[in-house]
Amino acid sequence: MFLLIVDSESPDTVNSIFKNNGSEILFFETCSRVVGISNLHILLLGLRENRLVATKHDLTCRIIHLRTRSARKNSPIAPNSRPNFLVIMSDEHGAQFSSAYGHPIIETPNMDRLAAQGVTFDANYCNSPLCIPSRASFMTGQYVSTNEIWDNTKPMAVDKLTWPYLLRNEGYDTALSGKMHLVGPDPLHGFERQLSRDPHIEEPLDHYRWSNGIPEAPDDWYGVREADPGVSPMIEADDAMEKAAVEFLSDPARHEKPFAMCVGFIAPHFPFIVPEPYFSKYYPDNVDMPNLPEGHLDNLPPSAQRLRKMFGLDGDWTDDEIARARAAYFGLCTYLDDKIGNLLDVLEQKGLAENTVIVHTSDHGDMLG
Repeated sequence: MFLLIVDSESPDTVNSIFKNNGSEILFFETCSRVVGISNLHILLLGLRENRLVATKHDLTCRIIHLRTRSARKNSPIAPNSRPNFLVIMSDEHGAQFSSAYGHPIIETPNMDRLAAQGVTFDANYCNSPLCIPSRASFMTGQYVSTNEIWDNTKPMAVDKLTWPYLLRNEGYDTALSGKMHLVGPDPLHGFERQLSRDPHIEEPLDHYRWSNGIPEAPDDWYGVREADPGVSPMIEADDAMEKAAVEFLSDPARHEKPFAMCVGFIAPHFPFIVPEPYFSKYYPDNVDMPNLPEGHLDNLPPSAQRLRKMFGLDGDWTDDEIARARAAYFGLCTYLDDKIGNLLDVLEQKGLAENTVIVHTSDHGDMLG
């Protein structure tokens, strides 16, 4: 029926894609900065008195599933109603590590379910491989070079216009449950309230100066050898995020005022620790190993070689240690998928599904070896 409109220099092509997925394109704006299919420029549309009000955003994220209202055929929507928005963000989640994007091992049936109900984008890219720069682009719709947020230590300016501010201006109840990882004096940047804590802003990273050179890790990166079944503080945080989001959706007030909630899970970001049965679902018999082309590491550019030394990524790990780390990551993807499924079920149970646009995306990916 409407909503997040993806524009390219070929509107007819995009229109046909959306119609094939049961959605009708109502608005286009040509973006001269679009180059091929490397960046998808998305228009966040609000409704005011049944008229479209468009604000251009170039939200370029790694993995996006979009379910529009027209994908649901039951319970017709009143013509003057405004849609709710549920944005689900996974963390450090490469699109290829999901069955929705064709992974032969990892099971993510709820991502499949979401993709089947709407539109799946398979040729768009995040603006940065780092959390905070990528998330700042997601929030503002601007490139890293415009935001000037280059690393995971710099705060975003408090006067930056973000999509939560835009929706609040249209009368939406905006809420954040979990991570957005925007450090500094204002961690919300337009969200009216934080429903559950963001654990990654509680441990600020160290600052480094180029003049001091690139530090080298004294030991192998710890993350591989700590892979194990269990419950880490990040698992506890994700469980709390899910619980807070369910409580928000279950509140009768959700039927009185349109809402936009972002649920920012930590999974499948390391630590590679995941509860059972998720770990044993993949380890030891249902996990594959990294496929590195011959000579790949020897031919990395200097910047990548420096990063490997800084993080201790030339470790002398055994095949079993690598398999355990990958299996834990696979398990975290399925653990995350169950949480997505629970949120979808709550929308159905509370009568909100018909008028809620659902977006699943991530800040960036992970090569996982």
